[in-house]
Amino acid sequence: MRNMTNKMIKTRNPVKTKLKLLKTAAKLFAKQGFAATSTLQIAKAADLNEALIFHYFGSKAKLWEAVKLHLFAQLKVPAIHPEPESFEFFLEQAIHQRVYVYQQSQELRQLMQWQKLEKNAMQMKAGNVIAPKNWFVPLRHLQGKKMIRTDIAPEMIAIWLTGSLNIMIFDQVTYFKEADAYERYLQMLKEGFKKIFLD
Repeated sequence: MRNMTNKMIKTRNPVKTKLKLLKTAAKLFAKQGFAATSTLQIAKAADLNEALIFHYFGSKAKLWEAVKLHLFAQLKVPAIHPEPESFEFFLEQAIHQRVYVYQQSQELRQLMQWQKLEKNAMQMKAGNVIAPKNWFVPLRHLQGKKMIRTDIAPEMIAIWLTGSLNIMIFDQVTYFKEADAYERYLQMLKEGFKKIFLD
């Protein structure tokens, strides 16, 4: 049986097989979450041997991480400039990344919502291009140039900005169903952050 499984693995196109597993897992994870989706379900939906998941990814948790990275890669998100010319420029980049990326990918948004519900959510948070920790370097640069207040830690600024944006992205707030509500909120957010953090 082991020889047969190894033979199946060797005769398949590894690139196409991995991509099929990633796409299938993305759909199931987005619909059911991590805990409710088994590797057997993914394999059956992809019409592939379950052993291939462990061969290519090692575990279900690593597959989950690979799915998120795959979805981010499809969006081709530019990284935030490490030395922004102004706090306003940084805000524009950070907001564009976090809000518009999740608007482009419903599967990615659903995955992140499921992730928050998992018991081991902190362990499932793999680094990605729009992770708030990527904002620390540009924020420290702005503080070093005395462009923003230096008495507030970059981590605190990032937490505050992330929370303010996540309301728009993940929470079902009635206000955001109104026409132009997103743009009005974003403008208010930018103006508010500039008043608070500009030195």
